[in-house]
Amino acid sequence: SSGINAEYGEFIKLEAAPTTMAWSNESKRVLIGLETGVVLEIEIPDPGEVDNSVTYEITGTNINRYTFKSVKYKLARAAHEKVKMKREEEQKTKLEKIKADLGEEAYLE
Repeated sequence: SSGINAEYGEFIKLEAAPTTMAWSNESKRVLIGLETGVVLEIEIPDPGEVDNSVTYEITGTNINRYTFKSVKYKLARAAHEKVKMKREEEQKTKLEKIKADLGEEAYLE
């Protein structure tokens, strides 16, 4: 499990390794991008709100979770299916031309 250290040594456990992080000085929120495609929006509590007498782990804070999925695979599969259908159509057209040229009786023999 990975973690992000806050200003006073507190940390939050994450479900995967972080790949990017962004925050604003005007906000108490931090955005953390994870290697799994998940983005977490975490509200960082004020230092006085964290009871670190037992642990420095921040718990009970507001975390919004956003999952992003790539459409690259779907687009590639659709392109592959289009090429496959075009080949099948071409083969069907060639077969029909052969039937027409030879006559259906010659083709069935």
